[in-house]
Amino acid sequence: MPEAPTQKDIREINYKMEDVEKSVGLLLKARRQEVIAELMESCFRKSIEKIRVFLNINGESSVNEIAARLGIKRPNVSRHIRDFLENDLIKMKTTEGAKIIYEKTSQVRRLRLDKYLLDNFEEEIEKASKKGEAIVEQGPSKGTDTFSST
Repeated sequence: MPEAPTQKDIREINYKMEDVEKSVGLLLKARRQEVIAELMESCFRKSIEKIRVFLNINGESSVNEIAARLGIKRPNVSRHIRDFLENDLIKMKTTEGAKIIYEKTSQVRRLRLDKYLLDNFEEEIEKASKKGEAIVEQGPSKGTDTFSST
């Protein structure tokens, strides 16, 4: 029967995990433009609706709340969220009964993907806001990008 890991073993594993995490972060930063280009091609496909849904995932809203806020049908929001999950862009944060809350992954934060999408699709997002739809604004102290109605 194997021995239980000691505190020293656990600390050593944690240090190694931190090193791996740092290495992944450095690799993502070094390949940022390439990784974002791949994501734009494989996941977003320049879909403004999909970009708006992604920007609205803030770790506080459910699928129903996102759909209502953006005026998008719930099945469309669910489909986009499924794509984001498959591409490791978001993860489940919590469940409150039948309500599931999603948040962006650390890789997304390292890539500064929200900033890239806002910078490169600002005009299209602005057009959506002029149609009376939701617009993007910087969230409160958390630094998350959220949508609000005009």
